[in-house]
Amino acid sequence: MEDKGVLEALKLAAHKEQDARKFYLESAERVKDACGREMFLTLADEEQHHLTMVQRVYESLVGGGGWIEFAEAAAVAEFEPLKKRENLKREVGEATGEADALLLAIQLENDSYDLYTQQAEQVSDPAGKQMYRYLAQAERRHFDILMLNYEHMITTGGFLGLQARSCD
Repeated sequence: MEDKGVLEALKLAAHKEQDARKFYLESAERVKDACGREMFLTLADEEQHHLTMVQRVYESLVGGGGWIEFAEAAAVAEFEPLKKRENLKREVGEATGEADALLLAIQLENDSYDLYTQQAEQVSDPAGKQMYRYLAQAERRHFDILMLNYEHMITTGGFLGLQARSCD
């Protein structure tokens, strides 16, 4: 069985992915803008894939199978690779504006990126390093998308979406 700290880090990663997915689904329900809704739903799907990957690795480690290769973890998740925080209990509510939702999402992604880069440095197993590096890159990509949308919203009042195109 793997070191308890490694398992706790994977549990934390799973919770972060679950929290982010829930947040994105709630945000998608509240956003009227088609680009914003598409962006939040896509991010929710990606977080679900990350969660599935982390859970598969956790199950393997607990079961004594060790770290699984990244390709296997990614296949289980059915996708192709593309500051420590206080518990973020804020949810999207009636008073949460679209810009506020983007700022909260940016914080979620930044926190996950920090966790994954830290774990990539601490894990000695090459498969573990590869998984954490992939997750860190994915969260940085999410951060970049959200930041572009936040900047676009501040200047134009609307979402940019996943890229500069029509989302209708």
